[in-house]
Amino acid sequence: MKRILSLVLVLMLIMSSCLLVACDKGGDEPAATTAATTEAEDEGGSKKPADPEAVDGVNGMNATELYQNAYTAYTSFESYDIEFIDEYDGERDVLVFKNSGSARYMKMSDEENSREYWEVDGVLYAKMGDQKLKITGKTLEALFGAEEILYMLLTPFHNVNEVTAKLDDAQLYSYAGEYYFEVSFTAEELAELDIEASESHSEKIYFDAQGNLLRVEIKSDDSSMTCKFKSYGKPVTVNAPADANSYVEYNGAGSGGDDPDDNSIYSKYTMVFDAIDNAEIYSLFVVMDSEPQLEYSVDGDGDEALVAWSDGEYYEMWHVGNYVYVSNSGDGEEYAASATPETLSAFESMRMQKTVASNLRLELAQISSMSSEETGDGGYYIIVNEDTGDGMEYTYTITYSADFSEIAISMNYVYNGEGVMNMSYTFENIGNIYYNIVAPF
Repeated sequence: MKRILSLVLVLMLIMSSCLLVACDKGGDEPAATTAATTEAEDEGGSKKPADPEAVDGVNGMNATELYQNAYTAYTSFESYDIEFIDEYDGERDVLVFKNSGSARYMKMSDEENSREYWEVDGVLYAKMGDQKLKITGKTLEALFGAEEILYMLLTPFHNVNEVTAKLDDAQLYSYAGEYYFEVSFTAEELAELDIEASESHSEKIYFDAQGNLLRVEIKSDDSSMTCKFKSYGKPVTVNAPADANSYVEYNGAGSGGDDPDDNSIYSKYTMVFDAIDNAEIYSLFVVMDSEPQLEYSVDGDGDEALVAWSDGEYYEMWHVGNYVYVSNSGDGEEYAASATPETLSAFESMRMQKTVASNLRLELAQISSMSSEETGDGGYYIIVNEDTGDGMEYTYTITYSADFSEIAISMNYVYNGEGVMNMSYTFENIGNIYYNIVAPF
């Protein structure tokens, strides 16, 4: 689920629940009575929907009221069934979420792979190709991270403020028994807004005759996302997989370490990624093939600093208080500016990198060949190896201190015996309340 998982990297919205609203068309809903729901005969005598017809409102609500009501309902219902269809670069990824209120189901699929997860009665079932695992006492958040799941679920409303600001001029239309409005953003507008697009962006939101949310269609540059809501706070059933008895309990291979409650490698691995997920104070260094890519730090006051390298040059930025400071090694330019969505956009992309590292939790959880040893200096490391059988070999080395204040994840990829890529994420100062970022000038 390459694209959808990458979408979890930009915006971290913290909410107690992200519960999705939907409504099936038909059933007891009254038929729409506008001309747009009538059918006209074409020259061949077959029926076709009439053209969209402008309407003043839906069930007594204008575009702003419909959107606000949809957002409120979207974040309050305790059961949902929603499907995300992500299309980009000729590829198509599908993500399905279901929540009954006490059990959850998630499916991720693309043209080549499909993965399914059930969280039922305190057991997490995972089906990845032919591999079937169950982990007692673990949740979807333990694999993906809580913020990542919330971000994915909030996809239809990532740009709620920007869309709301345009609704005074939005026209409602009726078409084929549905109602919708559309807002779009030009390249000039996007340059001033916190939307992940550069050339074009539009969002079309559909409702039924009662004003219930049906789907959201988002188009950005050369990609599109369709969010379909299949339930509307109605009961949703989620059961364990029918062949649950064939799933193998996974606790990680080997033993060792100093955790008195659980000495398995899986426990250590889980604590490592929990430390990354929960880190609010940290420094992160990203290196690819021995070349530095970026450095990002945040302290307890929320002040930030970053360094990014490109084509032999680097630039530094600091976000301290209400100001952003910039220094460019290429031209020697230095300046300060007020902190605005535009000047803070670089920091948004840097915050993504912590989630990139965190997402490895899922990838590594699927590999059973783990080993663990002490480093000899009071720290530990976990090695994860995978041979896909097609000439590709992966080796992940996770090194961490006993207090999890320092964590390094190194990824080495080899194809037919030749190195393809090496990448590392190194975290320092995790939870260090004395770490402080100051303005440079």
